[in-house]
Amino acid sequence: AEEASRATLEPPPQSVVPRSARPLEDRDGEWRISGVYKHQVLKAGLRRLDESWPALALLEFPQAGLMDVGRGLMRESLFREMLSGSLRLQSVPVNDVAAAQRDLERLSLRQLLRLRD
Repeated sequence: AEEASRATLEPPPQSVVPRSARPLEDRDGEWRISGVYKHQVLKAGLRRLDESWPALALLEFPQAGLMDVGRGLMRESLFREMLSGSLRLQSVPVNDVAAAQRDLERLSLRQLLRLRD
């Protein structure tokens, strides 16, 4: 019984500590994370935001009406595939990427963040 209680009080070995557990430091009232790059933290934060937002509006795009010529997306199908995860930017031909650049202005913040990931 004594060994069982001692085993639960000891910290787990380093190999068992999850990668998400990073050393925190308190420097003059500011919390700092060490051992991780800034871009890794930003990417983790963007993924966390993306997971917490509802997925309903992710594939909704501005539609061109009769009087709104030019308000819709020229490459909607390309963005739909990239946002759904069935197509990666690296596999898109350069000409299609160039043609889709004007559509970036019409995407929502969430759509842009998802594409960045």
